Amino acid sequence: MNKNINKFILIPLINLIIGILIIIFKGEVIRWCAIAFGVLLTAQGIISLVSDAKKKSNQNNIITFDILMIVFGVLLIVFAGFVTTVIRVLFGIVFILYGVLKLMAISNDKDNKSALLFVFESVLLIIIGVLVFMDNKIIYIFIGTLLIIDSIIGFINYFNKNKNKKKKDVIDAEIKVINEEVSEWKNY
Repeated sequence: MNKNINKFILIPLINLIIGILIIIFKGEVIRWCAIAFGVLLTAQGIISLVSDAKKKSNQNNIITFDILMIVFGVLLIVFAGFVTTVIRVLFGIVFILYGVLKLMAISNDKDNKSALLFVFESVLLIIIGVLVFMDNKIIYIFIGTLLIIDSIIGFINYFNKNKNKKKKDVIDAEIKVINEEVSEWKNY
């Protein structure tokens, strides 16, 4: 398989796995991601600090950055629950504000023929924001389901693309055979 095929199948596969994990473990997945990111930051900071020490680099800003990566990584690991809560609250606020702003924009546009659809979307955004803000487990099921649906669509697109590519290859081969036969007839 070439790199493009791997990329096109890998993204839906990752979405499927994350979607299933979110549905099963709900908010814990976000905390795990915060911890994993903290571990990665800490490891990268330590590796960079050791590398800079071996080079005997006298650039204070590089060493300071390495130390800050380590500190930030450790803080993410230690306070993963707090970070998860902050992220959840911020996402809730963003959804609520986005829904309210869309409602305000719709109320100013009297000529909008699909206003009902936009009102529905705005109210849905506000509801999602409230559910995220309140840490309602339903929202995790909703997000996980959306990721699974997105992965299924990705798989379907991948397989349809490959099927269409095979059809194109067959058509190209048939055209080549026809062109060769026509060339042979011209030689007679």
